Amino acid sequence: MTAALYIHIPFCDIRCGYCDFYTVTHRHVQILPYLTALKKEVDFYSSQAEIQALQFETIFFGGGTPSLLTPQQISDLLEYFYSKLNFVASKLEITVETNPNTVDLQKLYDFKSVGVNRLSIGFQSFEQGELEFLDRDHSAKEAVHCFRNARKAGFENISLDLIFGLPGQKLKAWENNLEKAIALEPDHISAYNLTFEQGTPLTAQLQKGKFKTAPEERQGEMQMQAIEFLEKKGLQQYEISNYAHPGLECLHNQKYWDYSSYLGLGASAHSFINLRRFWNIRNFVSYMEMLEKQTLPVEDEEIIAGETLAFEQVYLGLRQNTGVSFENYKKRTGLDFFKKYKKPLAKFFDLNKASIVSLRNGDEQLKSKFLEIKNAHLKLTQNGLLLADSICAEFI
Repeated sequence: MTAALYIHIPFCDIRCGYCDFYTVTHRHVQILPYLTALKKEVDFYSSQAEIQALQFETIFFGGGTPSLLTPQQISDLLEYFYSKLNFVASKLEITVETNPNTVDLQKLYDFKSVGVNRLSIGFQSFEQGELEFLDRDHSAKEAVHCFRNARKAGFENISLDLIFGLPGQKLKAWENNLEKAIALEPDHISAYNLTFEQGTPLTAQLQKGKFKTAPEERQGEMQMQAIEFLEKKGLQQYEISNYAHPGLECLHNQKYWDYSSYLGLGASAHSFINLRRFWNIRNFVSYMEMLEKQTLPVEDEEIIAGETLAFEQVYLGLRQNTGVSFENYKKRTGLDFFKKYKKPLAKFFDLNKASIVSLRNGDEQLKSKFLEIKNAHLKLTQNGLLLADSICAEFI
């Protein structure tokens, strides 16, 4: 069974105002002991039969700012993981999330030489005012320079992160961001709608009335802008926030969406194996202390079954352009999709117009404003993409 390996590197130079991932600043002196702790954690898992049964197909260094690590530190971790876990060597995807001002051309050459073959560069915007609002510590010029250096270093799979829906952001400004991004000819773009998560500095400013969120209608228009513009340029939307040239989709993230197994290492990292989801403590000092005492730093776990399992199949399926497979749904839950969701389906379709058996087998299709049934899959339409969370809620 193939799986994904995630490594959380929480260290950052500064904390971006919108970020709700676990990060720490001004603690770079702790990087070396933290990397030692990562090795101790993988030691625990390497002796477990359920982990040894997995064939890891992807490695993703996320954060935080994993590009703060040196190429030698990345190399040491990779070699250690290779010695402890099983990998599909023929097509291993190794991604490092990269902040533009943490790498130069030589460092990128060195990342490539130690096996990193995919970069995810955090542009977020090409407009200086927007970067300042988001508390980014780099300029658009630095980000463009980073991207071009990555190409010089030989990277053939580069993703850009962009954020839209900022307070006061105009459609033209978002269009300019898309045009400047596509001019670099990236292989993949992740375009996220700005969200205000509890506990972040940006949310605190919002609650104090320092600005207003962008109107929902404008946010929807921006998402449609991205879909239409990027698809014209050859980047197909394959998940609500992700676009890629065919064959360059992020294999690692697809593991999450396809309900494959994944193992997360590091403070706050999540894992999902054999329908058991578990996660590490959200404190890197406690994380290291527990491993020093020969204790796994798992904070809690849950077994995914029943209604949770059923709903997650719908939620994760509808986020992807492939949709929810009726066959896979039944294999994973043991339930018939049309019997389980007779009421919510009736809100979107006149099921009397088609045979349920034919729809289930892919012989017939139906389409409404927000959903369509085609080739034995339930999918969101373009209108449905704008209301994805609300539509998914109908299936709870």
